[in-house]
This record gives sequence, C-alpha cells and structure tokens, in this order.
Amino acid sequence: MVNNEGQGYRKTLDRIYVESKYGHDLNAKWSLTSSLNFLSQFSKGYKYETVNGIETGTLISDFLAPAFITSAWGFEYHPVDYFKLRFSPFSPRVTIVADNNGRFDTVDPVKPYGVAVGNQTRFEWLAFQMQADFNKDIAKNLNLNFRYVMFANYETLELKTIDHRLDLLLTAKVNKFMNVSLGGIVLYDFDQDSGIQLSQAFSLGFAYTFQNYEAKK
Repeated sequence: MVNNEGQGYRKTLDRIYVESKYGHDLNAKWSLTSSLNFLSQFSKGYKYETVNGIETGTLISDFLAPAFITSAWGFEYHPVDYFKLRFSPFSPRVTIVADNNGRFDTVDPVKPYGVAVGNQTRFEWLAFQMQADFNKDIAKNLNLNFRYVMFANYETLELKTIDHRLDLLLTAKVNKFMNVSLGGIVLYDFDQDSGIQLSQAFSLGFAYTFQNYEAKK
C-alpha cells in the first residue's frame, strides 16, 4: 500500500499465489511433474481515471474475482540447480469471478476475465502451460530471480489469446540485515486487457536468516 498526497491509500501489489508440485526423476536433468496452483488477490482493485479534473475509481477486481486454479501435467527440465523449465501439454484451468453480476463492466460488460456475466466459473480443459524459473546470485551480494509463465488454450488458440506473465526481482544485499530490491511484473492476458500491463516497485527491507543445522561444504 502507498499513501499519495491528495489520493489516499492505494494498493500497489496484491497477490495470493500458492503452488504444490510433485515430481518423479527420469534422469539427472528430466522429471515427470504434476502441479496445482492457485492465484488471486486479497482486496478490491480499482482503475482510476480523471474526467473534468475529477478522479474516480471503478472496480476491476476483488477477492476471488478473478481467481485461477491450474493443474499442470508434463515434464520438467533442470540442467542446473538455479534454472527449471516446465512443459505441461495438459493443463486444465478454472477461472473464478465471484459475484459476476455486472460489477466488472469496466473490464468487459459481457465476459470479464473470460467468464460470462451471470456465471462464476469458466473451465478450460484442453490447455498448454510452460513455466521457467531462474534464481541465482549473478554477482557478489546480487541475486536475480524471475518466473515466466505462458498459458494457451488449444480450443481458442491464436497468437493474441496466449497469456504471458513475467515476475522479475533483483535483490542487492547491503549488509547483514538490510537489502534493496527492484522488481517488476509484465502481464498480457487478452481476457483482462488487450494491451500489456506493467508494474514496478523499489523497496528497502530488513532480512535476517537463521538455521539450526550446518550446511554441507
């Protein structure tokens, strides 16, 4: 949350993401994998526009509106410990829009987030998902962490309907207790917006790591 003068409190980042993954190694670099993840947000989100010098906010999201539950089945390639690439040719997804009674007309008056008004769920049974994860110290006290996810519905497959999301975080350790980070999100989802959505944040934080075991040398 941020408090801008004259605007009041507004959220800048609001995300619930939970994932569980099971894998079975085929060899040193390939695995069979199955995963289930949930994505939503905690509170209401608004789109702000200024008309005749007056700024107003219109509702575009809420808790479980939207929410995405995806089950991905496929293979994972992990050539090194800091990089993983998952190919999931079978990735059914359910999209949830709670209280989808027309309150998200700003997003789409007919099918906000791909769910027809009057309904609360949309099932995409035949879909493909690819996910890449990278987490490595690229320099002394400097860590790069990113996750890229692509989702494509076979039944509506077009270049413009393929979803893309990139979460990027660059963290520098200042000393034992403090770090600074620069992060960003790039999102393209045709059911949400026909354009690319961007978000960025800079933060100064406190971190302390402790462990009750001795790491292997």
